[in-house]
Amino acid sequence: IIFRQHSPIVRENRDYEGMIMRHLDAHYNQNITLSSLAAYVGISPKQVQRIVQKETGHTFLAELTARRMRAARYLEENTTMTSAEIAHYVGYNSYSGYWKARNNFKED
Repeated sequence: IIFRQHSPIVRENRDYEGMIMRHLDAHYNQNITLSSLAAYVGISPKQVQRIVQKETGHTFLAELTARRMRAARYLEENTTMTSAEIAHYVGYNSYSGYWKARNNFKED
């Protein structure tokens, strides 16, 4: 009889914070949700929310909006893109959604 030693499952030491922040940097202008980000990183949405809050001081949605609004402001100041083009470029499916987010956004 051969006995196998089973070692305990060791969770990989992953840089979840870095993975989340890099993914937000690269994909803020896409249809990203808390659930899709959690699935990408491989942890629960609640854990992602905690990490984003710890790293940025914002909820996931507030941080996503902040990134989109900073990009929109840059585009407004440095390009000749129309507001509708900017709205689409930074990840809003409709101009009205962008306009509402822009009017409600308050910089820290």
